[in-house]
Amino acid sequence: KEEEEVSFYDIRAPKSVNRNRGDYVLLLKIPNLAQQTETGSINWFGEIVDLGMNGKCTVRLGAAEPVQEVECEITDTVPAMNLHDGDNPFVENGDGTGEYLSDGSDDMDFDMEDFSEEEDVWFEDGQDIPIDDADDSWSTEDEEDHDFSDAMSTQDDFPATEQPATHPVPAPEPPQAVQINNDGATDQTMSNVSVEELLLSSLSNAPAAYEILETEVPSGHHYLLQSGPTSANHMKGVSKEHKILSAPGALPEGVYVRTWESRMDLIRVLFVGPLGTPYEYAPFMIDLHLPAQYPYEPPKAFFHSWTAEGAGMSGRVNPNLYEEGKICLSLLGTWQGDEARNEAWAPHQSTVLQVLVSILGLVLVREPYYNEAGFEPLQGLSSINQNSVAYTERTYLRARAFLISPVSRLCRGETAGLEGLENVLRWLYINSDGAKLLPKAIKAAHTILRNSEEGAEVEARDGLSVVSRGAALPLKRVVARLEQLEQESASQAEQ
Repeated sequence: KEEEEVSFYDIRAPKSVNRNRGDYVLLLKIPNLAQQTETGSINWFGEIVDLGMNGKCTVRLGAAEPVQEVECEITDTVPAMNLHDGDNPFVENGDGTGEYLSDGSDDMDFDMEDFSEEEDVWFEDGQDIPIDDADDSWSTEDEEDHDFSDAMSTQDDFPATEQPATHPVPAPEPPQAVQINNDGATDQTMSNVSVEELLLSSLSNAPAAYEILETEVPSGHHYLLQSGPTSANHMKGVSKEHKILSAPGALPEGVYVRTWESRMDLIRVLFVGPLGTPYEYAPFMIDLHLPAQYPYEPPKAFFHSWTAEGAGMSGRVNPNLYEEGKICLSLLGTWQGDEARNEAWAPHQSTVLQVLVSILGLVLVREPYYNEAGFEPLQGLSSINQNSVAYTERTYLRARAFLISPVSRLCRGETAGLEGLENVLRWLYINSDGAKLLPKAIKAAHTILRNSEEGAEVEARDGLSVVSRGAALPLKRVVARLEQLEQESASQAEQ
């Protein structure tokens, strides 16, 4: 009889039959009761107290008279309340919410919540990051932005409203820079560094970090149908943003900004995942729009999620990066930040650059599990660490889809959805004289697999440099797909 080792990441319980102990359910069929309940008694609602090996569940009818337990088919129940939807970190049993099944083995005995189908979770992003150039304040009414005025036309101002003064807190320390040489080696090991930075701009033929394109705005830009600048005040704010973004050295390494001469209120940004995080080497793209009331309201942002397009690992890649495109960040007004810490958008002070730095430094982090609302104080607790490790390795797998999706499109000669950044992506992953991040990502994945081979200490698992067997199995398939794309890109480069 043949046996096959299967990853828990590959075993999913359909949500329609995904039940857990503690769930409150409605009964579609009233089963045979051991005792007849009183007339008018609630015998159609109860709590699941046991999940049997026969595919049935035991429901306690706590509101019935008398209280009793009944066994029924899972398909005869409808969830009324799932206590696990909140991703309670203090739930200790191995059932979790059950997107992935678990047998309680040592290497997979953590709570595998379904982070892809959970209710909306908000993330408090932390502190604002001020721009050093205080003399470049937006409140200077007489300043002329000659560099960008030719690209925009002037119309009547809309009346400005009085805004309260705010005082941003000091910026965090900049990330440590790590030079990447041609063979992908760094001067420090990934496991010993919390934050590293790719020095892509120092490589030959590196594309510009910021560029104004003369082409038409692509149809795939999420905000294309939004109205363009309609007032001088709006255009002045847009112009000021581009002056900040285009300043030499303003953009962090691995961040590429593109806008269009005809619509400078529309921006497209590419992030290269920082080293030492589950996002390393992977590209992440967002679309921005500076709305009509800008800068009195924050930019609109849309995240392009590519997890469903590769590796078979659909779901969120971060607690505050939603598959439908939502980005939870207080600077964007999508999360109610701490007013005492000045985390919200502040007109004439907050900038698009701050938003980009926040996403890079506060979202694409080494341990994204703690981006969950209220989870940050739990960081370092041994009882929670396993959940964080599980989330990290799952995020690493999902982030590989962000590599597979654009590279496979470019190898097929397609650029739909990548317009404005296609040349940057080719240089990063495909071109023989480019950054060669695809082979470096493959090499890093092979290193993880070697570190995670049979015999590796369970305690050494961090979800990044050492992963579980359950994560190693799909990772091998991902590596095979990446190697196939590497061969295809090499063939394309030779043509």
